[in-house]
Amino acid sequence: MRCLVGSLQDLENEGHKKLYAYWDEKRGERKAPTRKDIDPIELRDLLPHMFMFDVMRNPIDFKMRLHGTHLVDVMGRDNTGDYFSKMYRGTEADELWDIYCEVANDFSVIYSKQSASWMSKDFVHYERLLLPLSEDGNEVNILLGLSYFIAA
Repeated sequence: MRCLVGSLQDLENEGHKKLYAYWDEKRGERKAPTRKDIDPIELRDLLPHMFMFDVMRNPIDFKMRLHGTHLVDVMGRDNTGDYFSKMYRGTEADELWDIYCEVANDFSVIYSKQSASWMSKDFVHYERLLLPLSEDGNEVNILLGLSYFIAA
């Protein structure tokens, strides 16, 4: 399941609401805030569940820049420095790829709830909020995300 997010009312999880409100405040009238606008100290309680991907172009791919400690624990590995195209496989990974591309290409904000079968854990689901960051206001260069894993 996935949906475009246009306001806090589109979200149920308190962590997702907090990050979205923060992101929205930092962007102001722009399509997206810059990386420099995001202060990790202000998001301390969310950091274990946060991640960032640098958006690579021509061809498009996503390089993990930040991988929160809780996410590392659940996944059993730290993917910092790895590319999306090498990390994930399967149907859910293809769906996730489409979501990442939509955020990167259209400045979309997307909430999704999916199975974690791409990491061989069919019994786990996760909720993810994915937000764009942009240095120049014309192109997304970083994806900022917040994920919570839930036993199915």
